[in-house]
Amino acid sequence: FKSTRCRNRDDAQEYIKKLERDGNPHGTTLSEYGRDFFVWKKCKWIRRQEEKEKSFAKEMAEMRRAHLNNYLFKEFGDLPIERLNPVMVEDWLSSLKLAKQTKNQIIYSLRMVVSEAHREGIINHDPLVNIERYSTRNYKARDILTPDDIEKLFPLDAVKFKKVWPVFSDGVMFATMLSAGLRSGEARALQWMDIDFGLSGIYVRRALNIKQVLGEPKGKEIRAIPIPLRTVNLLSEWNEATHYDSVNDFVFPDADGNPITRYVALDRFRKGLKSAKIKVNGRDIVVHSLRHTFNTRMRSRLADGVLRELTGH
Repeated sequence: FKSTRCRNRDDAQEYIKKLERDGNPHGTTLSEYGRDFFVWKKCKWIRRQEEKEKSFAKEMAEMRRAHLNNYLFKEFGDLPIERLNPVMVEDWLSSLKLAKQTKNQIIYSLRMVVSEAHREGIINHDPLVNIERYSTRNYKARDILTPDDIEKLFPLDAVKFKKVWPVFSDGVMFATMLSAGLRSGEARALQWMDIDFGLSGIYVRRALNIKQVLGEPKGKEIRAIPIPLRTVNLLSEWNEATHYDSVNDFVFPDADGNPITRYVALDRFRKGLKSAKIKVNGRDIVVHSLRHTFNTRMRSRLADGVLRELTGH
């Protein structure tokens, strides 16, 4: 609530009509209002989520802050919030060479900021309430790795392997994902109790979600997956080298013994591609491409039902 500073009812009602028509009387811009939005330990919105015991991971905050810094502030930062409109934002997004999923995430980040401005009374209505998201039902599947790519990325020679993967555990993790068709969250959630060296297999019992919270795997069913002897040997070598080798320890931890994040995994995978001198121009090669590669290669060797059981589909 605030005073209209008017001395009679007619003037006050006229003031309200003008306020409803023009919106934000001070013209607060997107960059002004979003100065601390998604900034860890500074953002009031994040603090409120924590007080309400609603999880919001630091990695997610960093991703959404990157949306503001890298895209939204550059295009709309100097614009008063209430002057944003769905067509303006949609036309701008159409001009960007980004995946539809990424565009939807940018929309979601912007909507969170604008919705909070409305909630706080900075603006009198949410100008993006009718913005349309992109359909991802017919999205283009991720590209897969060719046999030549695999040979370069995971050389049989131990010296060459460690040259591509200076952080040995990274190479072991991605080789395991390729060998078992694991999702990133499933691989990062593996504990040593899940590796059966005697039977050359992996049990998928849990997975990390986008908020880095440990839970059930997608489909909520435990899977047992046989893996090649070479992958077993890589895992065995890593088990002997790591300090985190008890049954409850994570197989691929960070320096503190916690699972690495999906963004760290993506960054390290990209470095591996670069070290292996794999051409990625014009190709959509990401961590999930390892799972797609497994799925594609196994289709010619396994019955559909068996493959679905192994991949958790």
